[in-house]
Amino acid sequence: MLTSLIQITVLFLNLYLGIFVLSQNSKSVENIAFSVMAFIAVFWAFANYMLDISPLLIWHQFSYALGSLVIASGLIWTLIITENNPSKRKITVIGFFAILFFSGSFLPDF
Repeated sequence: MLTSLIQITVLFLNLYLGIFVLSQNSKSVENIAFSVMAFIAVFWAFANYMLDISPLLIWHQFSYALGSLVIASGLIWTLIITENNPSKRKITVIGFFAILFFSGSFLPDF
């Protein structure tokens, strides 16, 4: 019960944080990247909540898949805020591995 409450709280806090940051300056690349990360974290929190309620295989897969996207979007956001102009190659490599791990989460024995 307590874990479900924590997961729902995290879900709504991430949603609020993503909307708040985006509303401050919706044209800023840093804000957009952070909001994307926050919105992916919302879906991840939802998948973890559903996994707690109903431990079906699909929720396990979504939990791992969305976790990989949170990490990748966090890395991309970090690149954007630490480098003035991050190379497209770095972002492409991170995106490639994110898609690879996201997709792999739905394959048997991956």
